[in-house]
Amino acid sequence: MSVASDETTRRWSYRGSMTIPGDKEPQPVRVLLDGEDQEASVHFDGMADGLREWRGAEVRIVERLKFFEATFVTSGLPAEGVKLAWRVNVGKQDDTAAGVLTVRPNDKKITGEKGFTLTRET
Repeated sequence: MSVASDETTRRWSYRGSMTIPGDKEPQPVRVLLDGEDQEASVHFDGMADGLREWRGAEVRIVERLKFFEATFVTSGLPAEGVKLAWRVNVGKQDDTAAGVLTVRPNDKKITGEKGFTLTRET
């Protein structure tokens, strides 16, 4: 298991919709992953106050045989004091990314796990 090398690092941008644990309705989302700088961010277009962005912490993007695996954590979504653990698999052979959000233990009583599939932006 090694971090993607300089020859294979990539930057990805994916769009789609997902339901955040604790919410009932899906939201339009854009996920940006940067394998070179080990950065990740999540942008929600449908939030009430306009475009909202969460920067990933603890970002790790590694190359697997058939995909790149990105893991990171966001904080404050869906509520202050709540952290979401993200795992996103970026396919090498197609234009999709599949992932899962898992709520880390918190005192807000928000729990759950939600899967999602996104499509690469061109």
